[in-house]
Amino acid sequence: MQKIVLAVKKSFYERYGEDLKDPHFLDLMKTHSPISQDLREAHDEHQRAVEGVTAFLERVGVVYERRSVVNGSFDERGDLVVSVGGDGTLLAVSHGVTDTPVLGINSRPGRSVGYFCGADVANFEAVLGRILEGKESPRELLRMDLLVNGEKLNPPALNDLLFASQCPAATTVFGIAMDEVRETQRGSGVWISTPAGSTAGILAAGGEKMDIEGKRLQYRTREPSPTGRDVWRLHQGFFERGLSLTNLTPEAAVFVDGTRIVHPVNYGDTIQPRVSDTPLRIYL
Repeated sequence: MQKIVLAVKKSFYERYGEDLKDPHFLDLMKTHSPISQDLREAHDEHQRAVEGVTAFLERVGVVYERRSVVNGSFDERGDLVVSVGGDGTLLAVSHGVTDTPVLGINSRPGRSVGYFCGADVANFEAVLGRILEGKESPRELLRMDLLVNGEKLNPPALNDLLFASQCPAATTVFGIAMDEVRETQRGSGVWISTPAGSTAGILAAGGEKMDIEGKRLQYRTREPSPTGRDVWRLHQGFFERGLSLTNLTPEAAVFVDGTRIVHPVNYGDTIQPRVSDTPLRIYL
């Protein structure tokens, strides 16, 4: 392994206190309230994790490039991308890789779930050491492509897509079709998840947990209208390709893996999720 790209998240304190110098945030930090104390502790704990990882890489003599997690490609910058943060950090990193394998290091395991993190501050030296020695192989997790009016929009989703009105309080109206069945539904939108993302929003909405290395996608209408949920045939299901949504809601959007990437859709636009040809290679 010639080079590692170290993708480091910025803590809440870094973003709002140091970078933006947000006046409200800076006033909050002066109060020494439980909220401000927790923010400072989270920042300090994350910084210690980053310092530990960089010290280890320097000790073993691995060349690395440190980058903040921003939208952009990590491919061709290194042989391995190591993210230091939590699941959100790794999701952001996944949007910038095609074939390069990734390892997530959970910098705050006491508070962060770290579902996609193959290591944490307690064991990352052992885990990363085995990877550097070629004793570990990455697994492949299915990702999901998004097509709007037939055009593929990057990046592929690792976790899920949410099609919904851009206003959380608004009803989302949409057409939905699968095979020969077509319906018009009303609710709060539609979750579409990968197997890896089936433990997130779609599960909270009543979906099913899938094997992390499964090969199908899952969809489920979110908060379906009481007038139709008992008769609709397409309120949930599994597929690889063939699901089609038609937006019948003004100011709707498709949210990719949370709020970081948002694709606005127009009235009448067609939304087609499908299994991606480029899985994520990840050490878990």
